[in-house]
Amino acid sequence: NLPEFFNKRAESLLFQYRIEKEKRTKSAETFMDVYISVVIAAPMILMLLLMMMKISGIGLAISSAMITLIMVLGVAMVNVLFLTFLHLKQPPA
Repeated sequence: NLPEFFNKRAESLLFQYRIEKEKRTKSAETFMDVYISVVIAAPMILMLLLMMMKISGIGLAISSAMITLIMVLGVAMVNVLFLTFLHLKQPPA
């Protein structure tokens, strides 16, 4: 029976599609968590640490403007690397 065969095949393909979509969603959630940790939280903590070291005099003799510049350049570089990684990780169209 041809219609029954096509219905079962369609259900099978739809099930596979939903599983693949769920895998991609989980992967995107993981990438989002990593991005938030690396690009948002880590620079703030590092900048706070460098400022505390500067104020206490035990750290590097770097000005506040230089610390800010280092953070901005670091975040920009991490963003470029992350976008490149996402582009390479994307499935073929």
